Amino acid sequence: MLEKREFKMPVTWIADGVVNVKDKSLDKAVEQIENGKVDFPSECQSIIGTMEVDFERVEEMNPGLKLSEEP
Repeated sequence: MLEKREFKMPVTWIADGVVNVKDKSLDKAVEQIENGKVDFPSECQSIIGTMEVDFERVEEMNPGLKLSEEP
């Protein structure tokens, strides 16, 4: 039986939160966010069921190891 090992697994997920934006109009406030001029919320909540493995980076994060297609 193989002993369990620890691996670095790159993952992405979706989170939601609220930011306060000051501008002259609602449209301009939205533009600030869309143009990356607003920091991420300091408090956010992960959306359950959205975590995914970033398969393009798994082998990079675990040098010398390769993914197989075993079930």
